[in-house]
Amino acid sequence: MTTIGDRIRETRKQRDMTQGDLAKKVGVSQGTIGHIEAGRNDSSRYLVQIAAVLGVRPEWLESGKGDTFSAWPFPGITPEQYAALPESDKEDILAIVRLKVARSEADRKTA
Repeated sequence: MTTIGDRIRETRKQRDMTQGDLAKKVGVSQGTIGHIEAGRNDSSRYLVQIAAVLGVRPEWLESGKGDTFSAWPFPGITPEQYAALPESDKEDILAIVRLKVARSEADRKTA
């Protein structure tokens, strides 16, 4: 698999998903997925969402290098469920994680 499109297509097929299925879960049109897979849109602003739905690392989708699968940090929540959240909710989640990390680092420094 040499292109982003090839990696998306093959991974999507391994997950028994159609372009329409993937598009719906990412929140784009089937045509957008088709364009990405065909190489007419090599860099996609939807790469992170596509990777989350497919359960792979965005870096791997983009370059084909490194580990394919990521360690999913949210047990009991599928990548598809997370990808379906509104962007504002994803930003809230990221803010909470950053806050917890900062507190944990501060606690280690004072201990």
